[in-house]
Amino acid sequence: MSVLAQTQVMDRRTVLKSAGGIVAASSLSGCLNGGDAPGDASIWHELPDPLAAALETGVDAYEAETGSQISVQEFSALESQLSTAVDGGSPPELYTWTHDRVGNHHDRGFLFDATGYLDLDVEETFTELAAQAVRTPDGEETIGLPRSAEVPTLLYNREYLDSPPETLDELVAQAEEFHAPDDEQYGFTCPGRAYFISAYLLAFGGFVSRLDEDGIPELGIEDDEFHEGMELYREELSELQPPGLDYDTQTDAFASGDALFHINGPWAVDGLHDAAVELGVTSLPEIDGGELSPYAGISIWYFTTAMTDDEGDDRRDTALDFAEWYCTSDEIADRMATEHSRVPVVTDVDTEALTDDIEGFYQTFTQATLQPAHREMDAVWGPLDDAIVDILENGDGIAERLTAAAEVIREDWE
Repeated sequence: MSVLAQTQVMDRRTVLKSAGGIVAASSLSGCLNGGDAPGDASIWHELPDPLAAALETGVDAYEAETGSQISVQEFSALESQLSTAVDGGSPPELYTWTHDRVGNHHDRGFLFDATGYLDLDVEETFTELAAQAVRTPDGEETIGLPRSAEVPTLLYNREYLDSPPETLDELVAQAEEFHAPDDEQYGFTCPGRAYFISAYLLAFGGFVSRLDEDGIPELGIEDDEFHEGMELYREELSELQPPGLDYDTQTDAFASGDALFHINGPWAVDGLHDAAVELGVTSLPEIDGGELSPYAGISIWYFTTAMTDDEGDDRRDTALDFAEWYCTSDEIADRMATEHSRVPVVTDVDTEALTDDIEGFYQTFTQATLQPAHREMDAVWGPLDDAIVDILENGDGIAERLTAAAEVIREDWE
């Protein structure tokens, strides 16, 4: 962040702190904006317990520093609640989700463009992927700020492996040596879904879907580059997996200590540390002729239409100040990395201070591709995942099965 931006942030924070909370906190009876809204700004989330507790700790620290009151509410069906609240004119100022819903939520009228109201420079403060994640698909609006990143990477069983492989050839050789399916011992495990094997699908320049220069969605799953990545995964790794490509089957085999390698994200780390496996986390291996580049998800603070362009919108100013404070706090970034294996997304990360767990995720994040966030992706994942299962489990031809999936997707787009 530039010195000027730092000064601007401090100036607004000082004003907010001296105001002592202009809007008095009220009971959470209605979740309405305006005079009946709780606190000085409101946050909704659907985080699991460890992350929810971490959020509360951050909110407490901000309140102690500024004197503002931030209302935090948890929902079990957040997207549905948001839709109802937006339609009724009573959403919170902020909610948190991964960035892949930006296109959908923007098209549905959930989001507020805060481009002219932020005191920090998004491109200077955050990594390229994180900065891209908080823009609308057309790049024109800033509808949030990035909190942290998550990406699937290579996990391994330290009980059987002193050091992780550096190349795919090494990984396959070690996995084959360990693999003994008759004894329910497997060389490699990974959920058979596009997100988890995305590093291979994108390895040779392929893509799932993107918007062209006119904002029209296009598919890449019929391209040779995409097929080459699918072929690499099928030929090198799929035969080393346990039967059943669902998430629980693949993860449980690794957690129980019955597999050498596993692909998963940071959300799995806490449970795996408590399991039978002696967990190691590392970056993805090198391959010949390409680069493993998995899809990364960015957790962001979304800005909603509870914010307005009114000059005296104090709730907007408090919400934006909180988001800027949270997303640039070294203490919060360190806690999220150390305790929850979430990748920091500020540009000035001290890589020397990263723990072993987070270093593996961080290195993989540096070579990752941002997960597509345009609304049309809603129609892509289901048919694509079905095709991948048919290819890996049933032996369907790659080109034929992906072409069939593309036809289903395009029919939905029409």
